[in-house]
This record gives sequence, C-alpha cells and structure tokens, in this order.
Amino acid sequence: MRDYTDLLHLIILNNLENTNAELIRMNKTARNQMEALKNNKNLKELEVLQQQVNQNNKYLIENK
Repeated sequence: MRDYTDLLHLIILNNLENTNAELIRMNKTARNQMEALKNNKNLKELEVLQQQVNQNNKYLIENK
C-alpha cells in the first residue's frame, strides 16, 4: 500500500504510527504508576479519608 500512495499520506501514516507508539509508552507508564501506588500506605489512608468525606457529604445532603 505504501508503494502506491503519495508523500502527504505517507507523512500522515508516519505521524499516526508515532502517535500510536507514544500511546503505547504512556500506557506502560500508567501501568507502572498503578503498580507502584497500589500498595502505598499513604494512598490507602487517603482512600479511607475520601470515603469518610463522601459519607459525611451524603449525610449532609440527605439531612438538608
């Protein structure tokens, strides 16, 4: 297919391939971050705090 197209389309195809490669790298970075944060004690404490805030907000809204 590349043998039968013009320069413009080849450039666009190349840009798409580069974008795809960058998205794959970003996905790997996100997975690494997720793994690093999954067992983080401070993050778990923040999650508990967030649950408490959500419950308090829900209580306040229901009792208006």
